[in-house]
Amino acid sequence: MAERKRQFARCFAAIDRGMAANRFEETAEALVDLALLFGHDLAYGTFAAFDRAMRSPGPLEI
Repeated sequence: MAERKRQFARCFAAIDRGMAANRFEETAEALVDLALLFGHDLAYGTFAAFDRAMRSPGPLEI
């Protein structure tokens, strides 16, 4: 349980650092890591993949 708590703390700290420094790639990677702790994969594992999806004319795939 303590290891899981450390993993969550690392993810949230990385998200905070990425957001504070406007480093979207770092933030996206931390969100992927957070989702993995819950046993899920994000559809867009990198900011580049997310950015491409947001710029595409069709609907988002989730």
